[in-house]
Amino acid sequence: MKKFILSAVVGLSVMGFSNAQNQDFRLMDMHHTNEYDDDTEINEGDVVIFNTSVYEEAKLQFLTYNDGTETIGIQVECTGLTNTDGDSMELCYGECYYGIDTFIPYPTLGPVPVQPGQHQPIMADYFSNTDGNSDLVEYQFRFFQLDSEGFEIPDTSLNFTYRYDGTMATSDVNSIAIAEVYPTVAKGFTNVDLKENAKVQIVNLQGKVVKSLELNAGQSTLDLSGFAAGVYIIQFKGTSGLTTMKKVVVK
Repeated sequence: MKKFILSAVVGLSVMGFSNAQNQDFRLMDMHHTNEYDDDTEINEGDVVIFNTSVYEEAKLQFLTYNDGTETIGIQVECTGLTNTDGDSMELCYGECYYGIDTFIPYPTLGPVPVQPGQHQPIMADYFSNTDGNSDLVEYQFRFFQLDSEGFEIPDTSLNFTYRYDGTMATSDVNSIAIAEVYPTVAKGFTNVDLKENAKVQIVNLQGKVVKSLELNAGQSTLDLSGFAAGVYIIQFKGTSGLTTMKKVVVK
């Protein structure tokens, strides 16, 4: 098993996420040990790459440390999937979930409390991808803080990417996702930035395809007028065969 981390040297663009400003926590990679000496920090925009989809070897074990002076609550969500549907990802953070959905905060019952100067109580939290059906699979994750009433605190996001690269042929800090969608909470339209020409399907939560179209590489506007308010999954399949799924909330 090989694993390495590509670090972003610049902030992400407007299509992605900005660096956290009020973040009181840091995310540490445990490197498959219970020792602290070799832990390394996962920073904003980093890409953690595995060349295996074997359950134990593909584990990214992590700790979330509270560097503040008060107890904080933290959750994590998946913000994008490429070449996978999330069914083969196990996420353990306070509780374990085999198979994840995009834009669902985990743990689903509420944030993990972290005391000042400490990490979360459980040292066995991890991500593990077992989807080896494609040479390239990618998950985009976001950790964030919540206040005492359970509301997200602005500017506390930490975004990173978990990538399975079976051939270790891709060494790019940029996401392999072929599409970015912004805003993800939209009314009337949203914007799409595509790396390649793609077929697009918009699917509601009942699994019904409500719109199909083709878009060319570059920036486009995706018309959502006439859509009922709710959550939709946008599925992109590029000419290269890569697929990316994004979620949008129509107001």
